[in-house]
Amino acid sequence: MNRIVAKFKPMITKYTIFLFFLAFGNQAVTQSYIPAKTVSDRNLVKKFFCEETIYPESSLDAGHEGTVKIKFIVDANSAVRNIRVTESVDANIDDEMIRVFKMLLWVPATKFGEPIASENEYTIKFNIRKYEKHCKQRGYDELMYPHLPVDTTYNIYGLKEVDKGPYPVFTEPGMNLQSFWSQHIEYPEEAFKNGITGTVTLGFVVETHGRISNITIVQSVGGGCNEETIKLVKMLSWMPAIKDDMAVRSKMQFGLTFNLNNDPSHQITPSSQTNGF
Repeated sequence: MNRIVAKFKPMITKYTIFLFFLAFGNQAVTQSYIPAKTVSDRNLVKKFFCEETIYPESSLDAGHEGTVKIKFIVDANSAVRNIRVTESVDANIDDEMIRVFKMLLWVPATKFGEPIASENEYTIKFNIRKYEKHCKQRGYDELMYPHLPVDTTYNIYGLKEVDKGPYPVFTEPGMNLQSFWSQHIEYPEEAFKNGITGTVTLGFVVETHGRISNITIVQSVGGGCNEETIKLVKMLSWMPAIKDDMAVRSKMQFGLTFNLNNDPSHQITPSSQTNGF
């Protein structure tokens, strides 16, 4: 370990989730060094852990709670490696922490504008009462996969690399994407009052269980339009991409156009779905 640290000369950055709530340490960083970070902002990462984590049944039965701490390296090419547990609760909880953590995508640290490898630290405190509260809010306590088998390599594919791309799934008869927009979206008050229009474009990963992760704003509009688009896309259930008859992770972009007419009414129309971030 000392040899690796000496080779990369990393600045250790700490990330902590308390009871499934994310907190980044207030670390003084010179302008010459910018630490590694997730592609999604902190609030979205916090919500992702709350939505994704499944408390191991054996750990629940045993009443096991506590802190899992891991250290890892984000290299200059954004790859995450050398993940190791430095503080443990039990083997099953540790494994669940690592499973969820491996789904995150990262932006490497930079030094004087150049990407470099860096060592980082992540902490989650597992708390049963908080977990049960999150389960009630999200409506599930196990992972359901709409297509089996599932790829477990964590590889992410572009739309041109898969046999069938991901698409939204609706359970209500006659529901489609356009009617879903009309039913669920409200034009943001700030954007409406200020006449803000435009297309919000999001990049994200459709996971093998049909929910999304690693949301990034590729094209911003403002006035609450970014937040409204994220809210809507997260409400959708997705059929994952299929490759070699196996559900795989896939990346895509999705655009939502906010238009105001001359009268107080408005319309919001989806733009084309495209490949990549």
